[in-house]
Amino acid sequence: MRVILLVLAAVLAASGYWWWRRRRTASAAPHSEEERLYGEAMNYRHGLGVELDYPRARQMLQQAAEMEHAPAQYDLAGMLHEGLGGPRDDRAAAHWMMRAAQAGEVRALLHQGKVALAAAASVEDKRQAEAWLLPAAEAGHAEAQYLLATLYRDRDSPLWDTLKATTWITRAAERGHAQAEFALSEMYLRGGGVPGNVAQADAWLQKAAHHGVPEAMLRLGKLYLTGAYGHGFRQDYRAALDWLRRAGAAGVGEAEYEVGLRHERNEGVEQPDIQRAAEHFLSAARLGFAPAQYRMGQLYRYGHGVPQDLHQAQQWFAAAAAQGYEDAAEQEKAVRARLLQEGNPPLPPVEGKPAGGGRGVDWED
Repeated sequence: MRVILLVLAAVLAASGYWWWRRRRTASAAPHSEEERLYGEAMNYRHGLGVELDYPRARQMLQQAAEMEHAPAQYDLAGMLHEGLGGPRDDRAAAHWMMRAAQAGEVRALLHQGKVALAAAASVEDKRQAEAWLLPAAEAGHAEAQYLLATLYRDRDSPLWDTLKATTWITRAAERGHAQAEFALSEMYLRGGGVPGNVAQADAWLQKAAHHGVPEAMLRLGKLYLTGAYGHGFRQDYRAALDWLRRAGAAGVGEAEYEVGLRHERNEGVEQPDIQRAAEHFLSAARLGFAPAQYRMGQLYRYGHGVPQDLHQAQQWFAAAAAQGYEDAAEQEKAVRARLLQEGNPPLPPVEGKPAGGGRGVDWED
């Protein structure tokens, strides 16, 4: 009898487990045909568990999109725009993007908001950007919150609203949006929209720097460099160099220049090294930072850290002068006169390279 009871209990347990697995599998399965199509399409789109197949992914997304599945409409728009799985078709891409946004797909709302912001030539454009970004922001999308805040922070815009700007920039920062963290740091530092609070400014600045915002890395490096009064950073050349190097690697000319000065002045480095300094000055000059262009003019003129080269000196003084830097024009004139005196015709000026380029509207996966 005891054996029979044990067998019966085992059977019931197995049966219960089977029903539990069946219900769990059923609950995890797509609830509709369009969701099934979308899930499989994205597997083929990214090669998840199956061989990458753009044409098949695009076909399945088209089917789901026509069944009013908003995420499929958005991803189909992306494939049409990129020409994946078939010919590029920007007109169809715009159609499906609009459909997805009208259905409340957050990624599509953000995209449409960016498109309106890129136009932003009129009050109507700005109001249209607000209309797209607001529901995405309310849904918790950090970038939408940040972009919405930039609309409200613009004093020249009829949408200017300090309270709304502060609300949305804070929400975006609290969700870890790096540019929002830096903007909130600036607001606390200057008391714009929030009460001035240096401790809060420093805290948000550190977060933005750790999240890779170049301007924040530069600012933090300079605070460590000076141990600025009232801030929570003691003077620390090594920490300053660490952050300045990071900012320089991100394309900030001023940061590269500051690193060069540290090598030149023996601050936070093992020994002064004019050649290393010149390397960083040259990098900063090429990024278009006028003080570095002027400094390179000096170094080439007198042969400090680099071979003496009056043509290079003349070019870099001219580049700095074109930006209105101090007496660079006079220095360029003096070097030019010496070149003419020596029978060497001056060269046209070097153009400093900008730190970055413009970008279009991003399409998110």
